[in-house]
Amino acid sequence: MMMRSERLLGLLLLLRTVVSNDSDTGECPLEIQPSTVVVRHADPVSVNCTVAGDHVGIGWEASEGSVDMVTDVQFVTWNLETVTDWEMTPRCFGNFPTEAGPPLQCEKNIIITLYKPPDSVSISAVNHTGPVVEGEEYQLQCEVQNIAPVQYLTVKWYKGETLENQTSYDDLTKTPVDVSSTLLITPTSADDGAQYSCVAELDLGPEGPQPPPSITSEPLTITVHYKPLITGCSDHVELREGVTLDTLVSCTVEGNPSPKVTWYKDKSAFDIYTQLTRGDGGQYTLKAENAHGTANHTLEVEVPFDKPLITECPNSMEMREGAPLDTVTCRAEGNPSPMVTWYRDQSELNSSTPLTQRDAGQYTFMAKNPLGNVTWTVNLTMSHPPNGRDKPRITECLDHVELREGQTLDTLVSCRAEGNPSPTVT
Repeated sequence: MMMRSERLLGLLLLLRTVVSNDSDTGECPLEIQPSTVVVRHADPVSVNCTVAGDHVGIGWEASEGSVDMVTDVQFVTWNLETVTDWEMTPRCFGNFPTEAGPPLQCEKNIIITLYKPPDSVSISAVNHTGPVVEGEEYQLQCEVQNIAPVQYLTVKWYKGETLENQTSYDDLTKTPVDVSSTLLITPTSADDGAQYSCVAELDLGPEGPQPPPSITSEPLTITVHYKPLITGCSDHVELREGVTLDTLVSCTVEGNPSPKVTWYKDKSAFDIYTQLTRGDGGQYTLKAENAHGTANHTLEVEVPFDKPLITECPNSMEMREGAPLDTVTCRAEGNPSPMVTWYRDQSELNSSTPLTQRDAGQYTFMAKNPLGNVTWTVNLTMSHPPNGRDKPRITECLDHVELREGQTLDTLVSCRAEGNPSPTVT
């Protein structure tokens, strides 16, 4: 009676021993060592067939390396320098005496798992060359050439060091075949520069080589084109005079291809290398654009609140007669903008009133806002006409007075006369 069992253990054509026993005494006494054989194609192989009891002859039958029956040994070895027959099933046989009648024969088969690593493993994009676009789907293909047996093959897909997917096969073909595996990807901007690879691994079970033989493809590096992305940008910053916008604002703009970057203020393009002044406070927009889209970020440049500061004002100044106070060059800054006022002897003055010779003296310039005030003292002198002469002028003289007996006219009338040289009064 012939009994046979087959076990698929690994990528090497691993077959369990098949026993045939025609005797009446039970199990066939032949022992195969090793009981299973996993061998690489074209490598040597050696298997012993041993019998412990009496026999009248043992031997090997095989398509290559057969051993004729011998009678005076307890074991016989099947050797082959190069295993190339993918369908080979060597069989050890033995003849055993019986108490009466002719000898009985039993046999045990050994099925060899013959394997071959692939000639090459390669990866490519299906129907596509060049950069990929974020959000679109692409198919990668892994080609495995001339591998056997394919039923023990696993193709593993990696992105960098991360396992993305794997494919196994149920084809029972023993001879070498070409196979392929595909991977669908939908790249994002984070995948720009990512490397994909595939690994062909033959897992032939515990009797096979450890670790399992594997071949890795050359990596496929993908370039991802994606629309601009603005990161690390504040919503508002405080203006500092004299600095440029590019040093005041820290924004990162990404995109592939590299985006065109433009700053706008009030819908007009703004040069970020321009030194800022208080007048440059307001809303700015950063715009980044490439062939795949546009990104915008709005930024508020705030002018900091501070008390007034007098930025320009003389200590003294010569004025021409008739010129008003507001021709004196005094400037002040602050936020909010300060209100400016002129004072003399603690009296507020109208800065547009023309000055006369008698207005020479000390004046106070004040700048004030809700955060405080600041003052500056200016000494004004009045200049004479170009020729150094000035005709007489009568000032502070009434048009009429009431006569009081006993008084002199000079005490009754208060009149003043000015001029250069000093005029004679009569």
